[in-house]
Amino acid sequence: MSSMLPRELILHIGFNKTASTWFQHHVFPYLEQVQYIGRGKDPVRGLRRDLVRACPAYQALGLPTEQWRHRADDVIRALVAPAKDGRPGVVSHERMSAPWRFFAERGKPIRHPDALPESLALLRERALALGGERVAVLFFIRRQDSYLPSFYAERSDRIPRAGQSDFEAQLERILGEEYATRGAFLDYGRTVRALQQVLPEADLKVLPFERLRGDAERVLREVGAFLGEDGEALVSRVDTGRRGRQRGGKRPNTWTLRPRRGAVIRPASLRRRLGLDAERTEVTLTADWAERIRETYRASNRDLAVAVPELTESLVAHGYIEDAPAG
Repeated sequence: MSSMLPRELILHIGFNKTASTWFQHHVFPYLEQVQYIGRGKDPVRGLRRDLVRACPAYQALGLPTEQWRHRADDVIRALVAPAKDGRPGVVSHERMSAPWRFFAERGKPIRHPDALPESLALLRERALALGGERVAVLFFIRRQDSYLPSFYAERSDRIPRAGQSDFEAQLERILGEEYATRGAFLDYGRTVRALQQVLPEADLKVLPFERLRGDAERVLREVGAFLGEDGEALVSRVDTGRRGRQRGGKRPNTWTLRPRRGAVIRPASLRRRLGLDAERTEVTLTADWAERIRETYRASNRDLAVAVPELTESLVAHGYIEDAPAG
């Protein structure tokens, strides 16, 4: 890359519901040795999102590489377009790793989980060819039985029949025969091992979201060190008491749903009194469903501990696995 573009590109790729908005608003803007370039929303020349709009740069990482290989250099230029100088730059967008149409939301394409590592490999290849020195990934994960209801609530305004019955039907689908494609997004062992095939060990940082909730300052120091920022100085500039929006309900193990977009009758309370959207208040994760989710991903989480041994203590402490894998 030229001297006016970042010599290092660090992608904060999510996962969904892991405080990405908090990082984008309350952490990354306070970087000094590293620059925050933004969310990668600049359009890519010649690459279409639809008939009207150009594809934003971040979205390319979710597309099959054959759709944008011929525009890979333009994707990189769009990602770093807001950069001010050659300092390392951070681009943050949770949808780089997002499982599009995970809950059959309206207007979302189907995305295969292998698209992310394949696209990242192409992006890194072209960035280094253009003169870049490093492409790195910061990747937060969240325990699957917490992620699924939280993300469902977040997307509920786009889900036609959102509510408890639909939520459980969606879980049945995702954990059943759809697991190999849709549910595999939360197969962290598989995902991280695929990323490890693309990136040098020092250029992939995986952190559990639960650690951020428990000790934000420690996590910020680790994030700073990975990005190339003085972690202590970053902690002094960030208000760790602020957090992104949460959709937790008033009762334990419940999540509040969003009002449906484009409702004919408003407000939502009137719709409920009329018997419309009767289930659209919240969803509950029952103990049976929580255990089924944990059982589905238990082997994958153990594989993650093997793939990234330094995560083992956190994975045990936060309930991803019961104990450290042998050996």
